Amino acid sequence: MENTQTLIRTRDEGREHTREMLIDDKVVCWLGVIDFTMRIGAGTARMAGIAGVETRHEHRKKGYMRILFADTVTYMQQQGYDVTMLYGIPDFYTKFGYAVCLSTPSLKLQTRDAELARSIAQPITTAPTTPADWPAIIDLFNQRNAARTCSMARAADTFKGFQKGSYWDVRAESVAIRDSHDRFAGYVVWDQNAEAVHVVELEVADEALYPALLAMLAQEAVKKRCGDITFHLPLDHPFGEFAQRYGCEWSVRHFRHANGMGRILNQASLFDKLMPTLQKRVAESPKRDHSFALILRTDLGETTLMFGAPGEQPGGVLDLSQDRLMQLVLGYRSATDVLNDPAVQAQSTHPNFREWLDVLFPRGYPHNWLPDYF
Repeated sequence: MENTQTLIRTRDEGREHTREMLIDDKVVCWLGVIDFTMRIGAGTARMAGIAGVETRHEHRKKGYMRILFADTVTYMQQQGYDVTMLYGIPDFYTKFGYAVCLSTPSLKLQTRDAELARSIAQPITTAPTTPADWPAIIDLFNQRNAARTCSMARAADTFKGFQKGSYWDVRAESVAIRDSHDRFAGYVVWDQNAEAVHVVELEVADEALYPALLAMLAQEAVKKRCGDITFHLPLDHPFGEFAQRYGCEWSVRHFRHANGMGRILNQASLFDKLMPTLQKRVAESPKRDHSFALILRTDLGETTLMFGAPGEQPGGVLDLSQDRLMQLVLGYRSATDVLNDPAVQAQSTHPNFREWLDVLFPRGYPHNWLPDYF
């Protein structure tokens, strides 16, 4: 880029920040940084969602996006974000410290089996959601996902209904559910698709309404003449267990270096926010009456976590890259799997070192609902 003038600028519009790289006053590539509050266990972190990454066709394969993205990582750190997530193309974002943190689970039921739920379904009514329903939807979603790692905390100033379905270019339709007393009781969201029923989000206030919800979706599938219904759900969602009684099939895909990826930006602030959650995990475990100190060493620095009575505490050191720590914190990888990674070093004489890691960082089911993809 000799004899050229290069500029990187940021255009701010509310919670969305567009970063652009200009060569000789012409924009050659750009990306978006969007503010989110993301759950990690029962805690939350400030998350920067990366979206709309694009380079003009005539400027591709010149290294411009690599420069812009590296600068954007520094920008996000300076802006005080704790972590960042994105949905990436294969084998690109690992260059910037991102690691896979999300799988893509889905559940499939045969329509003829789903129809059997009608026999035990409670009476409900449904109607397309309107802005009047949004406060109740936000409250129910936040209640049901209060401890779901990687779900987004929704708020009235940012939630504007369901804009997308199972893919970025697929629109969604949604209905609000009311019980026999005409009370808001839940909602369900699926793709606008004339030939299939792909459910991308559902929540109910009372799980006794699951049969009615399934019967309603079976009726939708019959109307579209499709032989099955697909649900894009986290593996531990209670609807998945309910569906077992009708026969179902789970499918889970884990990507190598693509799709849902994340990295830590500010390690100290992240663990300041997570400490109450970690302390709660210890308090609810067999380790509650014991002491432990864990030192986390990454390329971002060193963090010491202390539990139990003050004073000299037994513990150990975990030396790993921040991307592996991100996977551990989110529960995408278990402590055992991380400790077995050749790139991870653990130093401890504590006989229960691995047990402590299991308590602090339990293996889980991190999940961001498809309508919240960015």
